[in-house]
Amino acid sequence: MPSGYPHPRSTRRELFDRVCVGEPLEVAARAMGVSTTAAGLWWRQAGAMPLQRGQNAERAHGLVQPGDPARPGGRGHRLSLDERIAIMRGLDAGLSYAEIGRRIDRDRSVVWREVRKNSNADGDYHARMAHSRGAEKLKRPKAFRLDNPELCAKVTRWMDDGWSPKLIADVLARDHPDDRLARVSHETLYQCLYVQGRGQLRADLHKRLSTKRAARKPRGHTERRGKFNDVLTISKRPPEAADRAVPGHWEGDLILGTRGTSAIGTLVERSTRFTILLHLPDDHSAESVATAMIEAMCMARDLITTPSSDMGPEQLAAAAQALAKAHKAKLKVIVGDDLLKQNYPMVHAVGRASTRAPRLIDLTWGKESDPKVTLVGKGVCFDTGGLDLKPASGMLMMKKDMGGAATVMAVAAMVMSAKLPVRLRLLVPAVENSVSGNAFRPMDVVPTRKGITVEIGNTDAEGRLILCDALHEGASEKPTMMVDCATLTGAARVALGAELPALFCNDDALADDLIDAGKAAADPMWRLPLFAGYRRLLDSKVADINNAPGVAFAGAITAALYLKEFVPDDVPWAHFDMLAWNSGNRPGRPEGGEAQAARAIFAAIEKRVGK
Repeated sequence: MPSGYPHPRSTRRELFDRVCVGEPLEVAARAMGVSTTAAGLWWRQAGAMPLQRGQNAERAHGLVQPGDPARPGGRGHRLSLDERIAIMRGLDAGLSYAEIGRRIDRDRSVVWREVRKNSNADGDYHARMAHSRGAEKLKRPKAFRLDNPELCAKVTRWMDDGWSPKLIADVLARDHPDDRLARVSHETLYQCLYVQGRGQLRADLHKRLSTKRAARKPRGHTERRGKFNDVLTISKRPPEAADRAVPGHWEGDLILGTRGTSAIGTLVERSTRFTILLHLPDDHSAESVATAMIEAMCMARDLITTPSSDMGPEQLAAAAQALAKAHKAKLKVIVGDDLLKQNYPMVHAVGRASTRAPRLIDLTWGKESDPKVTLVGKGVCFDTGGLDLKPASGMLMMKKDMGGAATVMAVAAMVMSAKLPVRLRLLVPAVENSVSGNAFRPMDVVPTRKGITVEIGNTDAEGRLILCDALHEGASEKPTMMVDCATLTGAARVALGAELPALFCNDDALADDLIDAGKAAADPMWRLPLFAGYRRLLDSKVADINNAPGVAFAGAITAALYLKEFVPDDVPWAHFDMLAWNSGNRPGRPEGGEAQAARAIFAAIEKRVGK
């Protein structure tokens, strides 16, 4: 008899009979002189044991076998929210899995599996998050099939007409809501379109789409189900990310072509099924490029989401220092009164009221002989509005007012990771717009790095003030393209909403490249005009220009026109006015900070500089 089974088979049968007629397992074990540990082990294994009396008797009397889905704690039986809360409280109290299982009438293996599946990186278990995950998992189709020949023909025709896979998937779900055969995810369509190739698509559409999706979560460490072997699993979970819902976490799959020879990789975010197409450089591995893009987006999201108490100008400069160190770039930071000595008066004027000194972050990378690309980002780490103080509702989300800086830092990280042949320069004026006795005031006249003077029409229009010094410095090198990103105006949000950044550009070719890249990367934007007729609204009676004209309309356009004053016409320049925040969870866009337009800007740079 194997070790661990010191009692004869008849003892086990008697124990099973007692439990099956309703006697608690612990009571039956004590009555028979058997330890509860051994009794629990026998009971869990009973479903596989040939019980000559117990099996047939249980079924005859309507009882259930151990392991039956109908039995609480058996395989296939889902935990309720109350049970998950009990598990969480039991863990907090230091109880063992067996003790928790007894409290909720579940086997300890059920508790162990639940905790193992739903604990975060720090080992903490959150009941409501685990329950939400379970509910979301039930909503997802387990397999994707397209067995109807008519649907196959429709998909092929739509692809020939230039429809995006996302649009096709949405149309199928809309037109066939009750047909599981039409529930095809858009990353499966991406796989067929870009990985297999168009010719292979026509030949194998039915065959490929009738299998489970290739980018499937691996079972174990070495095997992966699905027909494609060229699938890399990528998981990025920073230590500070408490859960998958927190910005900074990415877990997904990178699908490559046959033997990894494709120039395009499809990056599938597993939990949201959002897909990004990656153009893979020849001298870089697909996995490293995908990981670099993930890390850049996660970095930006974390910077924006971090509270201002932990993300001031000094901390933003430290993040830039870490970025420079990782890519062997040069970094120069001008702090406090040194801004006046080196002729950045606007950056100093806006940030001087804060106890956290303003600074200009200046990062350079690449060969001097390569095409120059300059990125400028608004780094207002918190905006009270200054003496033109914001109301409480307007000040609430101002920790994200450095979203433009985080976005251009993410773009810089992508460029350096991909080793694009550019001379990159990143300029970030980092300040806090605070209130104190030495704060700049409405109607002050302040000089700029360019030499023109600005009348302060409103201290809450501080973003364009710090950007103008940085833009003038960036344009002084005559770059082949210059892009700035800023959470600049509420007017842009009124016009376009929260999810669509406004694009202003003085060069049609650059604007077209950015818009095309945004469409390809599912990173949308909308171009608004630099209407010269509104320039007169910026006129001042006492200075060269006014930063905030007292008009109720065209706020986003007049802000862009103000910035245009500091960029020569012969420098291709694009300005993004964005929210840099997701107010709710959407596929690929978790709630919190968001580097809007970052992937589109990177793709446009890659296209313009070539390989």
